[in-house]
Amino acid sequence: MACAGRYRVKQGELLLEMSDTDPLFKERLELQRDNFRSKLTAKEDELKAYQIQQQNLISSRDAKVSAAQFKLDVANQKTVSNAEAVSSAQANLDAAQFQEQRLQRLFKDGLVSKRDLEIAERDLIVAARALNSAQAQYNSAQAEAKTAIAEIKQIFIVTGK
Repeated sequence: MACAGRYRVKQGELLLEMSDTDPLFKERLELQRDNFRSKLTAKEDELKAYQIQQQNLISSRDAKVSAAQFKLDVANQKTVSNAEAVSSAQANLDAAQFQEQRLQRLFKDGLVSKRDLEIAERDLIVAARALNSAQAQYNSAQAEAKTAIAEIKQIFIVTGK
């Protein structure tokens, strides 16, 4: 084999000698590998913690939704019940008005006593108050239902679900 100049390399002649100038290189690489493995394990543990936190938040959200849904169901039941109470109270008021008007005519004709007329007037007042109370309870139940719906919507807005 020819090289630049007149020197020829002979077969078996040593061309290059390499020596390890950093005898701790392998150990440093192993330490780096171990360090990266430790970091990976720490990140995996951190990921597991975040996944547990996510599951806890989902469970919490689901519990809040269930509670709000229960409130809504109760409010809807109250609304139906109070709507029936309003109808009944309105019927009682109508009957009391009819009775009071009838007794007014009879009183004018002298066919019933003043006491009977006063009782009819009192019954009319009681029926009107019962209707007002039933309507207030109905309105309250509707407000509870709206509040429960708003709670459910707010939960989903906050959680993005």
